[in-house]
This record gives sequence, structure tokens and C-alpha cells, in this order.
Amino acid sequence: MNAWPALESVRSDGWIFRFSEGYTRRANSVHPLGAGSRDLAEKIAEAERLYRAHDLPSTFKMTQASQPAGLDAALAHRGYAAEAGTSVRIAGLGRAERCDLDIEPEWSRTAPWREAFHRMKDVPRERRTLHDRMLSQISSQVGYAAIGQRGRIVACALGIVEAGWLGIFDVVVDEGERRRGHGERLMRGLLSWGRKMGAEQAYLQVMLSNEPALSLYEKLGFREAYQYWYRVKHPAGGAGNGAPEAKLGREQRKGRGADGAAESAQSDVGHGFSYRATREGEVLIQRSGRTVTYLRHDAARCFLAEVDGAEEADAQETMARYTGNYKRGNERLADEHPRHQKARDV
Repeated sequence: MNAWPALESVRSDGWIFRFSEGYTRRANSVHPLGAGSRDLAEKIAEAERLYRAHDLPSTFKMTQASQPAGLDAALAHRGYAAEAGTSVRIAGLGRAERCDLDIEPEWSRTAPWREAFHRMKDVPRERRTLHDRMLSQISSQVGYAAIGQRGRIVACALGIVEAGWLGIFDVVVDEGERRRGHGERLMRGLLSWGRKMGAEQAYLQVMLSNEPALSLYEKLGFREAYQYWYRVKHPAGGAGNGAPEAKLGREQRKGRGADGAAESAQSDVGHGFSYRATREGEVLIQRSGRTVTYLRHDAARCFLAEVDGAEEADAQETMARYTGNYKRGNERLADEHPRHQKARDV
């Protein structure tokens, strides 16, 4: 929470409510760190009131250690969907190697880094100032790492050092420059920089569906410490109830064989995007026949539950939210969706 500060935080009976106008779930969710003494139903109702007042979905960032015991089951019973399964990984830092990256520690000189990050992540223009505000609030030692080619940043990442730990965030490589070793170079450079800044261990967070990143971090010695996921209360007609076996979409039900096993099936969600569920329970989201991302486990089940029977605009918004791809025709649908009414009004 120190490494990625929210614009507003409220502490109540062992829980921390974080609000940042909807930018990133980490900074717009309840962190249930302590059991407290109040009735659980009352506390959940308080969370729902507070997030409704901020025009945000009530969202809990969950781990196996979340308090009180039984919270995850209680949220599932109230219709909260399980989303975005994530692995928190740690690694010890050995002897510092030479760092050949451009790492900028001064906020006042990070405009090129921020502009490149916004471009590569397709951050909407109206959200860029908000992102900058959040970055400017980080009080720990920060390093803005970048790789440039021909006068243009093609990869960047963020390192944050506090109390002997290096946190690595926002590793992004330009779409046309991927699979050229930039990600590994960013990581090794930041690990070296962190060691020089006094860190002895490093941590990062990676989606369980991001196989290429998982492979790279494994290669660099990162091992899982724990997992977290989100419990989200979507508006009526949104996500399913987050149960382990979410219902299949209409196209997937058509593909069931006589033995009840789901066959591979595909459904079009418009603007050239489609998704395909496989026998193994994975979901491939594609555009014009090219795979944009894979979803697995809870992410795949929740995605299917959300798009089942949804109108095109909702299906498009769901696809964009799961892939982070608010472009190529999705900007209008994302902007018009009721969840983004507040941002549009501002």
C-alpha cells in the first residue's frame, strides 16, 4: 500500500478502504487486514455504501490471511465475483551487477517515462493526470527505468525501495518490440539498481494468466509467496456469483457433447473480437483470429459468467476490462458504459 498509494484511505475496524477514482483495483478496494470487533454483515454493508458513494463497485482484495475468517465465503454468498487471480512473488537479491539502464530517480524529470507508459498502456487521456497524481504521492525511493531506441522509449518499468525491499511495478514493452529481451533487461537492471539502493529482497505481482511473465520471473529466481484475488460486487446483470463452477455462455453450451464435456466453441463479441473456450477450461480472447490474451482458472470462469447473455456494449466492456485493451473500437463503448459515468462527467 505504501508503494502504490491511494488518493484517499479510510480505516475502519481493521479494514482499510482505498479510493482513487477507479484507477487500478489495488487502489480502489478494501484491504481486510484485521478481524475487528463489529458484525461482519454490518462491515460489508459499510463497504458497499462507501464505494457506492464514490461511484465504484464494492471490491475486496483477498488473500488466505484476510480477516475475519470466512470473509471470502460471505462475499461469495452475497454475489461477489472472484476475479484477477494474482501471484505475489519474491526473490533474494545477490551481489549487485552493473546496471545498463536509464533509471531516473527524480520525479521532476520523469515526463518522458510517463508519456511512454501512457502510450504503451493506452491510458485514456482523461486518466493520465490521475495516474501522475498517484505516482507523485509515492514517498519511498523510486526508480523510473526505461529502454530507448532511436530516440523513443520502447520499454519501461517502475522500482520502489522501502525497508530493504524492492517492489517492481508497471513492466511494459511496446507491442512492436516484444520477444526481444527488453523485459528481462528491465528486470535485471532494476534488480541491480535496487541492490545498490540497499534492498535485499524483491517482490512483484503477476496475473496467474500471464504465462510469458510467469516464465520470465521464474527464470530470474522469483518464487510465489502467496496469491491474492478480488471479490467484486458488480451491478445487477454483471458478473456471476463467483462460485467455482460459473455457468457457460450460450455458445459454450451448444458445444457440449453427449458426456457433458464442454467442446471448444467460439463467440463473437463485435469489433473483430471473439472469445473461445477450450476443453481444458481456458478462454482465448482473439481479435481478427490473433490471440490477445489467455484466461485461466477463476478469471476464465468469471469472464464466461459475465459475457453470458450480455448486450454487445457490456460484452465489449468486459472483454476490454479483462484484457486491458481499450482501443481499436472499444474506447466509445468503454466511455459510454455506466461504470464510467463519473469519469465522463468530470
